[in-house]
Amino acid sequence: MGLADELRMECDMVRHSFHPVHLQRGPAHSDTVEGIRALAVDKDHAPQWQPQRIEDISPDMVQAFFHSPWPVQAHPLRALADI
Repeated sequence: MGLADELRMECDMVRHSFHPVHLQRGPAHSDTVEGIRALAVDKDHAPQWQPQRIEDISPDMVQAFFHSPWPVQAHPLRALADI
């Protein structure tokens, strides 16, 4: 994988982290936002993860992070070229 493809994949994963529609959740209910709330907002250091246990995470839940939410021609980093 070239650098441009890696950066596009990272962009895709960050998008999924804040907009986990593949988990049937909106941005306000993402684990990323929950982690920020627990650490920086309320400072209770007690995030309420969904699912709560790592054993409850399925391979399908993880695999979805590797699928781009954008079609190739509409990706925000579509113009990047490998150096």
